[in-house]
Amino acid sequence: MLVLVSNMFVTLPAVAQEAGALDKALGEKIPTLLRQALVPGISIALLDNGRVAWRGCYGVKNAETGEPVKDDTVFEAASLS
Repeated sequence: MLVLVSNMFVTLPAVAQEAGALDKALGEKIPTLLRQALVPGISIALLDNGRVAWRGCYGVKNAETGEPVKDDTVFEAASLS
């Protein structure tokens, strides 16, 4: 499985495609990628046939207050093309 995380491609082991293993693999990898990219926070959803197969929130939405990213956090987006 190949996952795009804020312009970073992450290849997960085949075993990670099982539900629990996927959650564990992403939960371990994403915080490391955020620190490396100096990204304070991110909300991610993986879709499978148009349905949300997995979602997760990591980091903070405000680096000054430390307020965490939540499911309802709104992010600004520039050109995504």
